Amino acid sequence: MPVQQQLKCPPVYPEVRVFLLSRKLSNCRPRTLETYQRSIERFLRAVGKPPLEVTKLDVQNYLMVLLEDRKRSPAYVRSIHLCLSIFYKWLQADGLMDRSPMAGIPRPRVPKKGKAFLSEADFDRLLAACPTEDFRGARNAAWLWMLWCSGCRLDGLAKLKLSDLDWMNGRLHVVEKRDKARVVPFTAPAQRAVLKY
Repeated sequence: MPVQQQLKCPPVYPEVRVFLLSRKLSNCRPRTLETYQRSIERFLRAVGKPPLEVTKLDVQNYLMVLLEDRKRSPAYVRSIHLCLSIFYKWLQADGLMDRSPMAGIPRPRVPKKGKAFLSEADFDRLLAACPTEDFRGARNAAWLWMLWCSGCRLDGLAKLKLSDLDWMNGRLHVVEKRDKARVVPFTAPAQRAVLKY
């Protein structure tokens, strides 16, 4: 399916169109393509210039406005910086620009925040809601134990096959976001819950 049909609105500038096509050919997901398009086109509308006329000062002013906007998180501004960097690096590599306007603009820092983890009491309450005497309850309890013990993403566990369960060594072989494979713990309580299921 052509990239223009996947996106809700075709890109205005031919450079953006060809960039999105090149990203599509490098196996970017449709949602990632939409993010690129949205970020780049918002930026170009804000500066009021076509991609090849953008200057370093235009980028700096745009990022500064975003950083000063209380509604925008530092992580959001960093993602915009990343999209623009990738786009302009591609333009430079394709010989459409001599120098990227992103050159020398540091990535915005994102303050590190720890994510709240489920407490044992909350986990016990979730398990109590799964009566293991019936099929559905045993299945849900197995899912909970595997999520709790492995720290996996839900999509990683959903893709599991029986061959991915290493019972002897207590490990799971999971494939998660962006098709990244990793090995995670498969603890005894999780194994018991899966066997019961």
